Amino acid sequence: MMKHLFFIISFIILSSFFLSCDGRDRVKKDIKTVLQEKKLLDSFSESISYVPESYSEKITDTILSNGFKIYLKTFTDMDNNIIVQNEIGKNKLSFRKIKNILIIKYENKIIFNSTVDNEFLTNLIDIDENNFIIKNIIIDNKSVLSPKPELYLYLIINNVQNKSDQWF
Repeated sequence: MMKHLFFIISFIILSSFFLSCDGRDRVKKDIKTVLQEKKLLDSFSESISYVPESYSEKITDTILSNGFKIYLKTFTDMDNNIIVQNEIGKNKLSFRKIKNILIIKYENKIIFNSTVDNEFLTNLIDIDENNFIIKNIIIDNKSVLSPKPELYLYLIINNVQNKSDQWF
């Protein structure tokens, strides 16, 4: 008899516990607060990650063995970026564009002075400026033994849609 009484009392207590949890405590809260409490807000919110996360800058000022003087300032363009959406649709990756100010002098005369960026490259080749970022600029001089000094400029660009690198 005592066992039956214990089960009946336990059943009544458990039943009242489950019946009283009908969400009345959340009625006056807004949806955002409820989702934050349950840690579900991130699954419904759009998140954007930036590459690079913050401003960066690099200055190279050098004299090559064949007489060329190179000034290269590479920096992150914080105002322009390319957004790539994840397959899931909620996460986005934003690639900040890179700008390069390149000044080349030979015998104290400026022979090249320009900003090398997406717009500059789209004027040279047929490419969509909203699909790539410039990863690197490589400057190479021809051999010192060459009768006339030459300079080669290589650009490595990254297609942000299919994540492939190309050389120009």
